[in-house]
Amino acid sequence: MQLLPSKFRKRQNSGFVLVTVAMAAVAVFCCMGLAVDLGRMYIVKNEAQSYADAASLAAALQLNGTSAGVTAAQTAATSLGDSWNLGTTSFTGTTVQVATSTAGPWVSAGSPPSPATNYIYAKVTANVTLPLYFIPVVSKSFSTTVQAAATAQQVAPTTWNEGAFPFAPLAFDGPTGGNNTSAPWGFVVGEQYTMRYPASGPTTCNPQDVMDTYHQSNGSNFGFWGDNSASVIAQQIKGDLQEESLTVGEVIPDVGGAKTSIQADLVDVGGRIDQDTDTTDDDYATYLANGGNGRRVVVMPIQSEVDGTVLGFGTFFLLDNSSYGHTGNSSWCAVYIGSTVNDGAGGYSGSSTPGAYVVQLVQ
Repeated sequence: MQLLPSKFRKRQNSGFVLVTVAMAAVAVFCCMGLAVDLGRMYIVKNEAQSYADAASLAAALQLNGTSAGVTAAQTAATSLGDSWNLGTTSFTGTTVQVATSTAGPWVSAGSPPSPATNYIYAKVTANVTLPLYFIPVVSKSFSTTVQAAATAQQVAPTTWNEGAFPFAPLAFDGPTGGNNTSAPWGFVVGEQYTMRYPASGPTTCNPQDVMDTYHQSNGSNFGFWGDNSASVIAQQIKGDLQEESLTVGEVIPDVGGAKTSIQADLVDVGGRIDQDTDTTDDDYATYLANGGNGRRVVVMPIQSEVDGTVLGFGTFFLLDNSSYGHTGNSSWCAVYIGSTVNDGAGGYSGSSTPGAYVVQLVQ
């Protein structure tokens, strides 16, 4: 056997190494390209999901049981101003749908149902067409669709953690009140009910109180719950402070005392009523039409007149500041609204079931 001269063997080895390096380089560049495109897809997916989450919550807040509310939901979802591609490209092709349950059927918000009662679910789907730069080398696909969806609903919580007003209207759940243990607890939408009872004598907010012997015997609590400090209650009234959560079924932590000093926190300059842009209208529909900012709309726990437990949470509308007297014998009244969504503006909920609603993601 005759061996090749060493110089030929070196040339042969050099050629093999060159071919191997070239093939390896192609493989490395392909992997890098795939990583770049896949990484961009991952980033855009996260951007689209964040937008869909926020848009579905914004849409659900607008559902108020009317076709106009469904139209407002679509507007709210598509006008957030969110963008993708690291904030340089606006979302287009977003779809907004509404339904009465997560199982559907889902209806396009662009063709709102009529009536729209109980449409309390909003689904937003974000679609992004993402150009591909390296994957086309192996797949001949020059773009891909990245999609993200989220569903939000209006829900009546069994626990309230933030911003509850420090009063607890008594339900009419006893034998003389009609045994109303569930929403609306004997209340009638649009009528006034007592949120703070007078220190002595019957309340003047609603004739039902006078006829209900349980309400007459519970005046010693005056309606306050939570902290016994007047300064803390003032922060609850003016600043939405809530020191402890309240859950349906637990006994409300009543505190006694008329606390006439906090009347100023309701009616004076900087007080709760003064914080609203409409301080005079006492009709809730008129208040909404005139653009009140929601500060006169409050959520309060509904207290059982039988055992003092939380039966649920109701939304009420505070009257004008001349309606709240300074003395301990003054009745403090508020208008029962019914089904509302706690959106910061006190709008109606899409649900026909009375109660205070919040929005949350469900999918």
